[in-house]
Amino acid sequence: MKTVVRDFNELIEYLERPEIEFKQIAEICTPALSVIFVSNYTKSEAIEILKEYWREYGHSMERPLFID
Repeated sequence: MKTVVRDFNELIEYLERPEIEFKQIAEICTPALSVIFVSNYTKSEAIEILKEYWREYGHSMERPLFID
């Protein structure tokens, strides 16, 4: 079953689901946001990093490729 996510807030809600782990967050965000996590993080760390990243760069095309 596919999950449709319409915006960043829905993405975060999806990633916060208990069954989602950091590995899946990285796998989802690489193609969806065109970013790559350089290090392994806990799930909560990764979500906070993504929120900060989105607050800073949003839809801008000029943003970092790597999250570290």
